[in-house]
Amino acid sequence: MSVVAITGAGGFVGRALVKRLAQGQHEVVPLVRSPIPGNTASHRDLPNLASLAAGEAGVDLSGVDILIHCAAITQSKTNMTEAERQHLFAVNVGGTAALAREAVVAGVKRFVLLSSAKVNGETTAPGTAFRADDPAAPLDDYGLSKLQAEQSLVSTAVGTSLETVIIRPPLVYGPGVAGNFRQLIKLSAKGLPLPLGGVHNRRSMIAVDNLADLIALAMDHDKAAGRILMASDGEDISTSELIARLARLQGAPVRLLSVPASILISALALMGRKGIADRLLSSFQVDSAGTRALLDWTPPLGVDAALADTISSPP
Repeated sequence: MSVVAITGAGGFVGRALVKRLAQGQHEVVPLVRSPIPGNTASHRDLPNLASLAAGEAGVDLSGVDILIHCAAITQSKTNMTEAERQHLFAVNVGGTAALAREAVVAGVKRFVLLSSAKVNGETTAPGTAFRADDPAAPLDDYGLSKLQAEQSLVSTAVGTSLETVIIRPPLVYGPGVAGNFRQLIKLSAKGLPLPLGGVHNRRSMIAVDNLADLIALAMDHDKAAGRILMASDGEDISTSELIARLARLQGAPVRLLSVPASILISALALMGRKGIADRLLSSFQVDSAGTRALLDWTPPLGVDAALADTISSPP
């Protein structure tokens, strides 16, 4: 029986992963800053990752075979102060490097890092998708911090017995999701006319349960060692199609007006909402075919089933 330690076990992805691993023959050890309500697994304390990076604290990895690192600051806001930016990198980069060093000392066999497809960039051209062997091209501080986290992990593991696996997912959704995706669910339920019928982009996503299933497979799969794994549901859909599916699943009418995307982009840019335009109107495709073939993996949930689960579970 392998001992699997998970940072961020109380977070959005971490909770799904703990639930998924409870179905297998593993001893799960949540690494958390405080006990997870309702979780019966014995936990170990995880200090603040910035403190860990600064050498002010340590973490107990004794007896751990596999370390899955999900804890991170998951986004960077526009116009961060320099202090906020330094904290982002201290947590995401310094914290990962410190955990990798502790894993080497403790004799951990494999370190799985949950990274992000934003390491590859922010948008894809029509008919193209990000691949694991593409040059990294992060365009914001969050994407850059995840790239540097990957690099710090790999460089720390060189010359040691520590195996590394890096997983890059796009947008993750599922039961408990909040933020913009939850707002989109609420908006689509109202059945209001929306000027998105002319949007024919393609965006990759991954259901949190599909991501947890992939992590569970990759954490001890022989072929995953040393790999960067691109992750997605395997079905890319447009923003207009996503809204239509969300509306139908909630029994709401679909009212999409065909306004050219170029007009919407210009209008949102004039309103200072370029970030919203990028998320709604641009394409962001991830090629996960290589991951599925390498690990012989099929996402257990289809998009419609995963969307239905998301709708029925409040944040």
